[in-house]
Amino acid sequence: MARSHLTHRLAQAYRLAAQVGTSGQSLEKTLADSPAAAAQRLPNLPATAAAHPKPLASGDAPVLVVGAGLAGLVVAYRLRQAGIRADVIEGRDRIGGRILSLQNILGTGLTAEMGGEVFDSVHTCCLGLAAELGLPMVDAYELLPADAEPTYFFERQWVELDDLISHLLPLIPKLQPDLDAVQQFLQTSIATERVQALDQFSICEYLTTLEASPLLQSIVRVAYTIKYGVDAEEQSCLNLLAFIQPRSGEFNLFGSSDERYFLKGGNGQLPQHLATVVADYIETGTVLEALRQQPDGRYRVSLRSGLGTCDRTYERVVITIPFNLLRHIPLGVELPPRQRQAIDTLGSNSPTKLITAYRQKRWLTQYRNNGLILTDLPMQNAWESSGSLLSAETGLLTNYTGGHHSQQMSRTELAVQTGSVVSDLDQIFPGLIEDYHSAGAVRSEWLSDNFSQGAYSCYRVGQWTTLHGSEGGRVGNLFFAGEHCSRNHQGYMEGACETGEAVALELLSDLRSLKDQS
Repeated sequence: MARSHLTHRLAQAYRLAAQVGTSGQSLEKTLADSPAAAAQRLPNLPATAAAHPKPLASGDAPVLVVGAGLAGLVVAYRLRQAGIRADVIEGRDRIGGRILSLQNILGTGLTAEMGGEVFDSVHTCCLGLAAELGLPMVDAYELLPADAEPTYFFERQWVELDDLISHLLPLIPKLQPDLDAVQQFLQTSIATERVQALDQFSICEYLTTLEASPLLQSIVRVAYTIKYGVDAEEQSCLNLLAFIQPRSGEFNLFGSSDERYFLKGGNGQLPQHLATVVADYIETGTVLEALRQQPDGRYRVSLRSGLGTCDRTYERVVITIPFNLLRHIPLGVELPPRQRQAIDTLGSNSPTKLITAYRQKRWLTQYRNNGLILTDLPMQNAWESSGSLLSAETGLLTNYTGGHHSQQMSRTELAVQTGSVVSDLDQIFPGLIEDYHSAGAVRSEWLSDNFSQGAYSCYRVGQWTTLHGSEGGRVGNLFFAGEHCSRNHQGYMEGACETGEAVALELLSDLRSLKDQS
């Protein structure tokens, strides 16, 4: 998921705008009275993960896990802890799925993330698992100077806080009824007529109905195109309304996401450590070609590895691969209509990361920017790569684009795209081009990866009220996990981890019951 610190200034603007609207005092007085933002301090990370079932005896019915990304590995790891074997198949020749860390990128000695990059403070499953495995978590907030801020660069100029407030003021009374309706939907899963109607609006159409200013429309459009990797014109406006914090008094485009933590040495260590425990049962280069339920309730799976194929039978199967892959695999199982619809239609995205290196961090030392940029220039968005935050001098910037623009960029020669991005950055921070590391750039393109065909899931227009909550439902002894199955953390590593943990608990409960009955 794209970096969300970019919205902190917008959040502050909304809070102050709301204060102006309710107190009746002038904007100047409100700005003068507002306290300086204090650095957030959160409780220490948990030293141990949540309690898990005690080990069971081995020899229970076999389980097949399809996909060796984070969700699948969590399931296999928890079962192995309980003494239960789970076979894991993975189409790639590596494990980790869409978590991929590159070491010594561009010869800098730094680590960069080509996939999942950061964890929020509320990502308790991932944070707890990392602590359990003894992996060192870094708090990015402790590495950033207090006076460094994100940059909004639109219409060829920096957008200041008071400008944002003036554009937000007229929207507050228009937004609140819809925010309340969507929050009720999220709490009850009951879509009123208003929520269903809202779901038929794209983000851009909704902003037009609000009569938002062209500048604010441009900011929100870019923010959500890079957040979900799909053009805002194609996304349900509930992607926006579901994550604004109505009771916090702030216009926080990405909700409570703070993207505060990352693993020192790369997030790839998380799946790697899990895989070492279940390595004997992982088969890479192996794909699921078909699944059907037999009359006895067990599942017959057809697998392909290289030029060879085979059939196996399992009593329980866990599917963690993205739905945009699963929809092309024959499933001879009767699924609930909404879940079948989710598998067939759930949206995915096509963002592109381009990572460039610089001999010094001019954006910070000269411009007091924390490396976070949102702009209407072609580059759209950038942040200082998480691994780069540990470096005092050499820096990495991750350019992140979404929608049709990112698809176009992925078809552009790497050198051409790199030159365009560096040129855009130099417009925002004049002189930055002088610091560019001539080693080139590295680009990630998950859309062209045959085993993901996109980076993460995204609700298109009309999909919140028809699909939300149906993706991860269990059907008999067929289970589903992955970020696309998460109600609360869609698109995040946490979504993969939490759904993997939940499925593992269900499996262990089932197997315990069977053992007690025997």
